[in-house]
Amino acid sequence: MPTTTARTAPARALAAGHRRRAFALLAGVHLLAVAGAWLIWLIGLAPVFDERRWIPNVAVIGYGVVVVLGLMFRYGFWTPQGSGYGEDYGQVGGWWWGGLLGWWRWLLQLLLIGGIVAAGVVIGTNGRWWHLFGTAEIDAMPALVARLPIPADWEETSRTVGDDRDSRVPNQRYSLDYVVPADYTLSDLEAWLRSAEWTAPGDGSAAFGALRSVTCTTTTERCEAQVTPPAGRPVEYTLDTSLWASDGGATTRVSVDLRYLQATPVEREVSDAVVARASSVPVPPDWIEVDSQDRVAEDGQSLERTYVVPAPLSLAGLRAYLASPAWTAPGASGTAFGAVEVQDCRTDRTGGATELTCWAGVTSSLGEDGFFTELIEVDHDPAALTVEVEYRDAPR
Repeated sequence: MPTTTARTAPARALAAGHRRRAFALLAGVHLLAVAGAWLIWLIGLAPVFDERRWIPNVAVIGYGVVVVLGLMFRYGFWTPQGSGYGEDYGQVGGWWWGGLLGWWRWLLQLLLIGGIVAAGVVIGTNGRWWHLFGTAEIDAMPALVARLPIPADWEETSRTVGDDRDSRVPNQRYSLDYVVPADYTLSDLEAWLRSAEWTAPGDGSAAFGALRSVTCTTTTERCEAQVTPPAGRPVEYTLDTSLWASDGGATTRVSVDLRYLQATPVEREVSDAVVARASSVPVPPDWIEVDSQDRVAEDGQSLERTYVVPAPLSLAGLRAYLASPAWTAPGASGTAFGAVEVQDCRTDRTGGATELTCWAGVTSSLGEDGFFTELIEVDHDPAALTVEVEYRDAPR
């Protein structure tokens, strides 16, 4: 049953005639409780919880149960006319102001429950700040999708919007499926990605933008491309397209995935000296970097960069690259990488796939024992038009 004595701060303030203070105290307690649930969300964004998502999930559930029940039994609940539990503000501060404060308590408790439940949903779905507030790039994605130069004889059958919830940076993905002519091939898909339609305005709208690094793989019937970024900016938009059949092969389809992934500085395991040295490895200007990986092992440190090249290379072409004057010419840093000596080149054929590989040693690293402590390995996949250039620091 409701009590008639003022035992909490809001009720005492109301009894003393401090009405605004009573409303403010009640609001402050409940809003702070909601903020506590969102503080758990912020703490749960720390990298240490990436593989332990259950911890913030359990924490917010336990917090919600304890805080909601605790505040209700502390400050009372429901209406001030005695149909709930706790203080009857109508008896403490009069029918009018006491009644208003009682309904204010009830509204704040609804806000309390809703705020904690909302925080729990965001935590449970691994929501990040950009899911709540968005970014300029994410907000612009619908307009960018609308500018895709989709051929007139393609029929859209589905469209989904999602993202990578495990990513720690803003990202979004639009996945679109189309029914295409039955005789459509991977070559047609590649030709579409390399066409001028991407830079041609259509139907009074702006052009989508140029593509680069178009690579297609026959084994997976897939083509990938980068959306060319402004000069000096990293790649943040990519296209992943695939050709497939449905209805027992009777229907030919194309899937188009447009993805935005905010570029962030790459965290390396190798030393800064290895990164600087590998960054000075010369590559032709028409080779476009699409990936990089570093490795620390017992035999040293290495940094490998993957490039898309405009045309297939031969073993002679790889040898010519390693023997080019670019290795001894000053680069962007003002210093030359240094001459290299080709040690071996070979062609590997496995399961119908061909890979060309050349190894070279950095001349200045040749020791008295006849071994190089700095090595260059170049791997080329002529079908995918990719070249991997690895710099390895292997002190003896």
